[in-house]
Amino acid sequence: MNIYGIKDSANVTTKKKSDGSVFLYADYATTSTNEWKASNVYAKSKDVNAIRWDYGREGTLKLEFEIFDLKLISMLVGSGLEKGSNNICTREVLEVSSSHTLTLSEAPVESSLQVFKLDQDGITNMSELTAGDPSSSEDQYSVSDKTITVSETAFKEGDKISVFYVKPSGESRQLLEAL
Repeated sequence: MNIYGIKDSANVTTKKKSDGSVFLYADYATTSTNEWKASNVYAKSKDVNAIRWDYGREGTLKLEFEIFDLKLISMLVGSGLEKGSNNICTREVLEVSSSHTLTLSEAPVESSLQVFKLDQDGITNMSELTAGDPSSSEDQYSVSDKTITVSETAFKEGDKISVFYVKPSGESRQLLEAL
């Protein structure tokens, strides 16, 4: 008697329908399952099911990945990938300096900046600050290029601020319109 086993998940090779060339090879799926179902009709002989015909067959292939290639996402949404430049939303947690300023790693795209006072846990956003004059209002900030200035009365050196903004990404891969 032969006994068989599967050590790990199947390797997946996906080919382009148009020319048969390999589009994606993935040897890193964590699990793969294949399920089939169908409707049946029988021909009877002496009130016993003698012949069975299957119709309306449906198959489901399920793959699970912990890591993936962007080509897999493009295949799932029915789109292609192209290289180009795009803007990316980013979050930075910054400490207030003695001069009550914070310095971003990059200059934000215009009108994309959101500034929040950060809770002591270092994660939770508290009240949102608005753009304006920080010397006249505790809940306002000013920005110049990559430097944010906050109120001297509302913040002390070492307080943490959470900043969300859009920055240019340079070259990246992005999805095209759905095919």
